[in-house]
Amino acid sequence: MHNPIRRRSLICALAMLALAAPALSAAEPTAKEFLTQLYANYTGKAKGIDYSATANVKRYLTPELGALFLKKMARDAKRKDEVPDLDGDPFIDAQEWVITELVISVTDTGPDTATATVSFKNEGDAKTITLDLKKTKAGWRIDDIHWAGDEGTFRQLIAK
Repeated sequence: MHNPIRRRSLICALAMLALAAPALSAAEPTAKEFLTQLYANYTGKAKGIDYSATANVKRYLTPELGALFLKKMARDAKRKDEVPDLDGDPFIDAQEWVITELVISVTDTGPDTATATVSFKNEGDAKTITLDLKKTKAGWRIDDIHWAGDEGTFRQLIAK
């Protein structure tokens, strides 16, 4: 004789597993996966990211840094015939690019923070960019960008 309670329990367990499977496979990207997706916009024939679009600002920057950046963009839009402070794409520190040899490394610095080093060649010139990352409710986001040299950081530049 078959036990109907066991069969029902097994069917319920299998149904719950089937419902949970999509949620398990849709795990939130790691910090490195987040940056790999971002920098895929700069390799091959990709055209970069329109960082002037509010949706992209929210997708890649923390809410605090994004608000500061959007405020800066609005101020710059009002200034006529002046060179903007941000003279190039902040994610690659250049106006034009042919990105090769991309390497991304991430080091956890706390439970919801990390530092990433992104190195690549742009048109043959070696570049290294350091990113401060923060995990938000929406996932990993960039909280500041450090460029090589004495340019300061992205946050410092847009806070002027």
